[in-house]
Amino acid sequence: MKKGFTMIELIFVIVILGILAAVAIPRLAATRDDAKVSASATNIATMYSDLGSYFTSQGHWAGETNTSTGTADNVDVAQFKSMTNVADANATDGVISFYIDSTKCFDVTLDRNGTLGSVANKGNSTVCTEVINLPNVKALIDSNQTFGGQKITR
Repeated sequence: MKKGFTMIELIFVIVILGILAAVAIPRLAATRDDAKVSASATNIATMYSDLGSYFTSQGHWAGETNTSTGTADNVDVAQFKSMTNVADANATDGVISFYIDSTKCFDVTLDRNGTLGSVANKGNSTVCTEVINLPNVKALIDSNQTFGGQKITR
């Protein structure tokens, strides 16, 4: 008698492996999305903390030359990178754009008096929606954050 597996046994093994794969792959994708949500929430909190520390210590945003009221329109990517190391965000004309997977999630304006406000363009990707709806992130982006105070001149 020959030793080996019959065709029926091999088909059963393939079917069982297919069922296991069908169960495991969606769970892995959900885990990956959860990791992106967690990393993005941490990056947003870090960005707000870094910007607050920078404005509090300097009394103005990097690259800001005009001290009149309004947005800090001189802040661009180079100046923004000197204020925070968060790689998922960029700034142009005083507007910070936060990205998740190369998709813009939301915009925040930099006010010359030290306020981060006017969140706009909330993204519509699943991960972005989950991040924005987290309680700690929602508290940051749904309220204007004001840093620093009045700079003292001597």
